[in-house]
Amino acid sequence: MENLDDIFLKVEKLKENENFGEALEILEESHENFPNSEEIKNNLIKTLFEYGCYLSDDFNSRFEESIDYFKRIIEIDPNNYRAYYNLGISYYSIDLSEEALKAYEAALEIKPDYVYCYYNIGLIYEVRDLKKALEYHQNALKIEPNFRYALQAVKDIREQLDQQADSQKNPKALNERIEKLKSLFKISKRVKIDLIQEILKITKSDLINLIISWGEKYQFVLDGDYLEINKDRLSLFLDNLDHM
Repeated sequence: MENLDDIFLKVEKLKENENFGEALEILEESHENFPNSEEIKNNLIKTLFEYGCYLSDDFNSRFEESIDYFKRIIEIDPNNYRAYYNLGISYYSIDLSEEALKAYEAALEIKPDYVYCYYNIGLIYEVRDLKKALEYHQNALKIEPNFRYALQAVKDIREQLDQQADSQKNPKALNERIEKLKSLFKISKRVKIDLIQEILKITKSDLINLIISWGEKYQFVLDGDYLEINKDRLSLFLDNLDHM
């Protein structure tokens, strides 16, 4: 029987060649044979983490596959808050926001000062409830006052809330934004989504609902970060914008 040093050396060579599957088979078998070995357990968790992160990085974007590996870490080590956090990222990346929220909350139960969880929960609520999103970003700043992502998020949300309040008090300002949007659509075949949000001063949730509605009514097409305009339906769209 191979000793642990030989097993771990073989595993490292396999990982160097990105053969994570075979490396994990060896470690899982070793963990089954020696369930009380902390060294094997830790090496297995480390390799599961490496493979999960490898699958879920920006280059691979195999988020659905990565979920199984982060869940396996949690089976082995139920208090592994980093596994819950990365599980949340994978869920969020495939638009499973409720599952992501549960994973982040589980991480916070284990590590209440995990600043990134507060920030990521804030991101989820930005399309649901701006005030609640603001609360979570502020909680992140209580832990890490110079956390620049949360600082920017708080600034942006406060601006949106102020603009919403201003629109309610000042209908003229909203009309001016709609006129600006109409002018933009008249001269463009495709409009960047962020620009629409910036002009209208609305939440991401409201923006998504608008785009879905426009797509259904006017056959506009979403292409990545851009909205492609159906010029045949543009006149009707511009007329109806006044009643938005």
